Amino acid sequence: MKTIRKIFFFFPVIFFLVCPDGQAAGETSGDTTGYDVQWYFLQLSVNDSNTFLAGSATVLTMVTADTLSRFVLDFTDSLTVDSVKAGREDISWDHTQGFLTVRPAAPWHREEPAEVTVYYHGFAPTGGFFSAVTSKEDQEWHQRVTWTLSEPFAAREWFPCKQDLRDKADSSAVWITVDTGLVAGSNGLLQGVDTLAGEGKVRYRWHHHHPIDYYLISFAVSAYRVVDQYAHDIRQPGDSLLIRNLIYRDPAFLEKNRENMEATVNLIELYSRLFGPYPFSDEKYGHCLAPMGGGMEHQTMTTAASLAFLLVAHEMAHQWFGDYVTCATWQDIWINEGFASYVEYIALENMKSREEANKWMERAHDQALKEDDGSVYVPLEDIDDVWRIFSGRLSYKKGASILHMMRYELDDDTLFYRVLDTYLETFGDSTATGRDFEEVLEQVSGDDFGWFFDQWYYGRGYPRFGFVWYQRNDTLFINCEESPSGSTPFFRTHLDFLVHTTGGDTLVRYLVDEPYEDFALPLKEVATGVTVDPRGWVLKKIDNISHVINPGNEEWPYVYPNPAGDEVNIYLPTAAGVTLVEVMNSGGQKVLVKSLPMTPCQLSLATLPEGFYLLRISNGNRVWVRKLVIRR
Repeated sequence: MKTIRKIFFFFPVIFFLVCPDGQAAGETSGDTTGYDVQWYFLQLSVNDSNTFLAGSATVLTMVTADTLSRFVLDFTDSLTVDSVKAGREDISWDHTQGFLTVRPAAPWHREEPAEVTVYYHGFAPTGGFFSAVTSKEDQEWHQRVTWTLSEPFAAREWFPCKQDLRDKADSSAVWITVDTGLVAGSNGLLQGVDTLAGEGKVRYRWHHHHPIDYYLISFAVSAYRVVDQYAHDIRQPGDSLLIRNLIYRDPAFLEKNRENMEATVNLIELYSRLFGPYPFSDEKYGHCLAPMGGGMEHQTMTTAASLAFLLVAHEMAHQWFGDYVTCATWQDIWINEGFASYVEYIALENMKSREEANKWMERAHDQALKEDDGSVYVPLEDIDDVWRIFSGRLSYKKGASILHMMRYELDDDTLFYRVLDTYLETFGDSTATGRDFEEVLEQVSGDDFGWFFDQWYYGRGYPRFGFVWYQRNDTLFINCEESPSGSTPFFRTHLDFLVHTTGGDTLVRYLVDEPYEDFALPLKEVATGVTVDPRGWVLKKIDNISHVINPGNEEWPYVYPNPAGDEVNIYLPTAAGVTLVEVMNSGGQKVLVKSLPMTPCQLSLATLPEGFYLLRISNGNRVWVRKLVIRR
């Protein structure tokens, strides 16, 4: 899912307080265990003017408990249950506190199918981006649309279901009855359109024959124009893939979006080449237009505000990353949103230009760096907060950034895409966690990435760097100091340095695995500058890059002890006159300035807290910069 940020500020949250996978906070009666969902079959009457629904939902399950005498479904109290049947027989039930509990006449037993049909009606809750059902007019194209959006906890707001991410239904069917002249879009293939004689209505019968998570089932209804396209999967020559677009009727919309629709074909062919065949190629991919703030990756049928390139690139990517493989917990939403966000970069890299892709990553880094102490992994205490789950800065932008860094650490694009292929093959039609992806990454690469996930996925914040470089004779020296932005104490990473010289540029790569590092590069030419991480691979802040002029073979000052406690000794072997000592913190601010008439001397550090500092020592026209650690 991709949302427009301003929507977050204009609409209130309308959900009940819920726990992971939909159980109401504080409730113990909503036990939706004991069965495995096989099939959802929804038959609903819908219009394009409001959120009123009327019809039925059939849930076919397989019993997993030894006996099951009580069958519980997540279902809002805002909709009225008319009756419940098990097969063709009426069954006792009660509906309260967001749960529908049904009780069969005789208990069901393990490995026995249990089918329940719920007949209901009412106005589905609405009022924000994460609404179960929204009915609204598009302000540009002046066309009304009614559509669903169930992620993460709102499926229960429009049909009875089991809101458990790990329990994908094996298949689904959505039959939508609408007034003649309206079109209904949903998951899977359209099996037929029935004219209901004498009623002025038509029924659209959509069937989806692949595993699907509860929140990916959808419908959208409007007076759509249907435009079909076809794509070809290069891994399956001869096959064609239907792309069905339900767009606004105004002819100007089609004219305005022809280029974007052509890009849709190119995108799906690109993804099929990079990530493997489109997972639902026996059915379709499609779009339903709706006046929403972004898009939602409903399986085989994205609901979207527009057909803009990056929006389609993101939502289509979810068909692989989020639909075919779905996050197993909302804490691991990165499995969905971090991957789809990074595929935006990949789409630009392959279909636009490297420059546009790099600009995208720069903007992603800018957003991620606004969270000094945030993790990609959603902490358990925040799992009820939809805004934290779908944090644009953390789940999306930082999530994309860490995939970019994994690619950099692998330093082999063939290997990187092999990791993605293996991951999709391993967890396709199922769910996965961040730890699952880590295991695939380590298996395919043969390298340990536990340190990477500990600092970048579960850890908080990002590294801040300060650099000092100087050249002595035929060697370039780079001093690197790292400090954390948040509670994760250190971030191990490789870094590229582009060294500019009178004879051309040289790119070198070093591993930063200590808070203080000194790198030495043999260099005969005269260095004129150093650019750190020129391609923008690493999420970081650079506080300063200083050039120190250090002519000849003069000895550097002695600074001891280092790490220091309340005081440090400074000795300049060739000092003459007054020596100026400046202490700067990791933000580049001067926190202590002292003029020393002679060396050796002692500098008091008692007023400074523990941490990492830069020590700038000036004597005449000579300047030295040393790293200093204060530790008590």
